[in-house]
Amino acid sequence: VIGMVVTFLAIAVVALAHARPLERSDPIGYIVPPRVLSYESFDTPALRPRPVPYSPTGVNGTWAITASCCGYGPFTPEAVSNASAAYGLFDFPCGWPAMPAVGEWGYEFHNNQQGTFPECGNLTMAGYAAPPTDRDDALHRLQLYWSCRVNDARNASHATPSDPTFSMIGHYFYAGLSASFGDGPVIPGSEIGENINSINGHLAFTRGAARQYAAPFIIDFSAWYQGYITDYSTAKFWGTASSPDGGHSLSLFRRSYFATFMAGAGALIAEAGAVNYFYQSTTPAGVFALSPLGEIGRDLYAISHGNEPGPAAELERNSNLGDVSRVGGDPEAVRGIPYVPVALITEQPLGMGLGWWYHGKAWDTFTLSEAELRTTQWLETLWPGSFTVENQIHTPTSESYYMVGGPLGDGVDLLLPSSITASLLGDAYRVVVLAGLGETVPSNLAAELSAYVSAGGCVIVSADDVAGSEITSDITGVELGSTAIVDIEHVTDLQTGWVSPDAGISAFCVESPGSGWYIKTGGDPSITTGWDGGVQDKCCSVTSADCEWYATRAACEAGRALLRCRQCEAAAIDVGCPAWPQSGKTTVYNASLTTAQVLFQASVKGGPDIPFATINQHERGTVVVLLAPMAATLGGTGFGVTGHLIDRIANDTAPFAISSNTSEVNGGLQVLLNRSPTGWAMTLINNHGVVKQPESAATINPSEGRLARVTLRAGQGRIVQALATDTTRALAALTVNDNSVVVPVVAGGLQIIFFELE
Repeated sequence: VIGMVVTFLAIAVVALAHARPLERSDPIGYIVPPRVLSYESFDTPALRPRPVPYSPTGVNGTWAITASCCGYGPFTPEAVSNASAAYGLFDFPCGWPAMPAVGEWGYEFHNNQQGTFPECGNLTMAGYAAPPTDRDDALHRLQLYWSCRVNDARNASHATPSDPTFSMIGHYFYAGLSASFGDGPVIPGSEIGENINSINGHLAFTRGAARQYAAPFIIDFSAWYQGYITDYSTAKFWGTASSPDGGHSLSLFRRSYFATFMAGAGALIAEAGAVNYFYQSTTPAGVFALSPLGEIGRDLYAISHGNEPGPAAELERNSNLGDVSRVGGDPEAVRGIPYVPVALITEQPLGMGLGWWYHGKAWDTFTLSEAELRTTQWLETLWPGSFTVENQIHTPTSESYYMVGGPLGDGVDLLLPSSITASLLGDAYRVVVLAGLGETVPSNLAAELSAYVSAGGCVIVSADDVAGSEITSDITGVELGSTAIVDIEHVTDLQTGWVSPDAGISAFCVESPGSGWYIKTGGDPSITTGWDGGVQDKCCSVTSADCEWYATRAACEAGRALLRCRQCEAAAIDVGCPAWPQSGKTTVYNASLTTAQVLFQASVKGGPDIPFATINQHERGTVVVLLAPMAATLGGTGFGVTGHLIDRIANDTAPFAISSNTSEVNGGLQVLLNRSPTGWAMTLINNHGVVKQPESAATINPSEGRLARVTLRAGQGRIVQALATDTTRALAALTVNDNSVVVPVVAGGLQIIFFELE
């Protein structure tokens, strides 16, 4: 039998090799076609800011700040409004009284045990006698529940079906689904903070939904954190949960607030801001004294409205960022248009939420499919460690992964395959990644993608998604055949010469009696039980000190299928590193190349080299096909291909190169980039060095500061001047040398740099 298997593999490898020419006389030298990044190219219908309805007269509708909890004790609407006017805090202090809103509805749909949420409770998952039969059935149930909640919200606010409904969701990534259901216009929104995963991910999903469905979007930052809330009042309105040290760190408030603004949100809701922006005492002027959180809110209002941050903003309202924006007081002139070159398209019935990230279950019910595993690995590679923040609470890295830096920064949106048009994609994105379409693929998607590529876009797609859709060889340059399992040693990028680590040992599940199960990724593979604390045994880890633990073997095996472990840095030693290179036995599609070229080439044990991914020039655009879909994206046999591919996308799309005093990608900083009429606004966020437990004060490690070097790439112009603020101080000029600037970003801090170009 072994001989038969070896013979089959040998025949398969020879067939794969002979079916695909490995050379071409006119090689493509890029993945993403070049594009001039002029401000005019950003002035498109998909990218122009959209006003939030219900804004009071005189408020710039494309950006506004509001708060909740007006009316708590002495914090009456009048008192909060007076304090807001005195300091400059809110555009309207007490919310949208007439806006129909449906809040936290995803969590309620999935978690209505014992009738906890009575409103439309018979339509929650708990209201059905049996679980959904498939993902489309689950999606249908969600739509029924949403429709019921929308009707109730409209009736309560006396709104009509033509009035937009605010859809606010947190633990579940359903903002786009609510907009797709067709129950009238929707303003997508998301709650962040609390114990909610990935602020990066929620911004990407919510902004993507807004762009896809031609709407503004709103972000609500929750001051709650695992049972505690930030509260400076003497009344302690939330009882023992209230504390000046409770809730999130002030650093996370500041980083999240400014990321929300620079990401293009139409509004920020400072949850409980009508209370926790203040002390309960008053100043000689008769207004509430500002709390430390209120000082952050003052800085946000000042900068986002074109003024200098800090106390001086209370006296000088027009002297400052107007010099950069050319139009003082206009939020859009300050932030410009967010540069988001990449769109990830997922499956339509995307049941992503708590069950997905913590238990490997779509819709909290179904074991993740291969398409969903591919989606997972793309997101984990983009924003590593940010999708399981509850696992980090009460550990040495508590709160450290709510926001993270990634290889593409925050330059990614998440879209659903329905309602995709070539004009939307062409106006907004340079790269479209089909990140796991699943079984339900809209019939028009292939035609829209073809038109997008013809006009100069780049599409990256797995062979599985090609095979399951109507995407044809006309644009891929590849005719797919059957699959074969081959044993790959490593993968080479034929354009750049990059070579992946060699394959090695497969990870496996190990029981540590009394502790549970972990995925063993390094150490002595002959030891199959126990845990030595990370000295020799290595695990799939969530932090440098913590494994991902599972209660049962079955749960561990489900996690092993994902294998979404932290990446080891060079020479890093912790409970997860160094890890074994993973096994190279991989399913690869047999295919004939018609017009495509080999992009990534796989070296096979005992056989000839075969293509691992192809690239095809189709009119003005390009199409990349990943011929080993699971190996290209999953950590277990991925050879680092997803990370390398994302690095290539970054090199082709980023106008700036960023480094620091560390070897981390983008200098270890989160990056948001915005195009303005005169240049660029860049936000650099240092998410390192701050640890915050829900009930106690934050600790900050100053040694985690970064000294960032930002260089404008060749062909992007010349830096005339660069002005920066850490959002607490006035703008300061940076020295420009060889089209580069250097700026410090303290631990838990940020810098916004305004570049003027010529």
